[in-house]
Amino acid sequence: MKRKTTILLYLILTFQIILLVGNSHFILGSIYGFLDFPIIAISIIFLIYQYNKKNDLKYCIIFLSTLIFGSFYLFNMIQRIDISRKEKTSEAISILSYNLFFKNKYKTKITNEISKTNPDILIVQELTNSWVSNLEQTIGNKYKYRKLFPKKGTKGLGIYSKFPISKSTIHSYCQINKIKVKNKNLIVVNSHLASPAIAVENPDKFLDYFKSNFEERNSQWEKIEAQLKDEKEETPIIIAGDLNTMKIESLYRKIRLKWADLHSKNGDGFSWTFPNTHNIKYPFLTLDYILYNKNVRGVNSEVLKNSSSDHLALLGKIKI
Repeated sequence: MKRKTTILLYLILTFQIILLVGNSHFILGSIYGFLDFPIIAISIIFLIYQYNKKNDLKYCIIFLSTLIFGSFYLFNMIQRIDISRKEKTSEAISILSYNLFFKNKYKTKITNEISKTNPDILIVQELTNSWVSNLEQTIGNKYKYRKLFPKKGTKGLGIYSKFPISKSTIHSYCQINKIKVKNKNLIVVNSHLASPAIAVENPDKFLDYFKSNFEERNSQWEKIEAQLKDEKEETPIIIAGDLNTMKIESLYRKIRLKWADLHSKNGDGFSWTFPNTHNIKYPFLTLDYILYNKNVRGVNSEVLKNSSSDHLALLGKIKI
């Protein structure tokens, strides 16, 4: 029994080291994000059990080593607790991020939800000409300012705002908008990173496709951050949309080192937004986010449940 326990201890330690070394790997990084905290919890339980039972220093050393490696995960969590400033803020703004689904044939549910929530700023992904026409008829009179870049398929992006939009730059994976909120400039990035759908649809080539997609999403995110680098340090910035990135992935952990996640800090319940289908009643993945920098204070966030898209919408309120 003692030999088996020792082998188990070393296996856990070895596994933890592998995950730590592969923290940024497209697969190992996700396994790390999914399993690291349970491994820490199990280590603590066995550490207490073995110490109380045998007072054996060897077991304590092995498990303490495991916890040291696992603490890298906890360190990341601590870094992400709160990056926002505590100064007084004035203007409260509501933001709705919606992946409309370019093939959507049942648009009424979505337009009713947008009308009901009546956000100050609406950003949409997978915007097509058909969607532009529909939104113009249903909510167009609510938004004096808009910058729309509809396209066939999934690449269309757009923003509707009750505040003036002074500038809007479009890329294949994001739309960067400068908005004047009274006397303040607010940057709102509408992002739609590359989808890993092709990997899911081709299980025989999953690893190859997912690796390629992971690298593409990382590259797109780095480009977004590079494009924001010249903004003034005091400028409030929001990055929102469909990032096609799960919370267990290393890309999300990298994002959270610099950006706060509104729902993680100020939301109620789970932030699961995908998939939303007739066959799956409850989404179980988070792909859509509202992120912000240190010049923004989060107020609240909620996932809207009444959607005909394959994504649920994310509604947030912030102050600048």
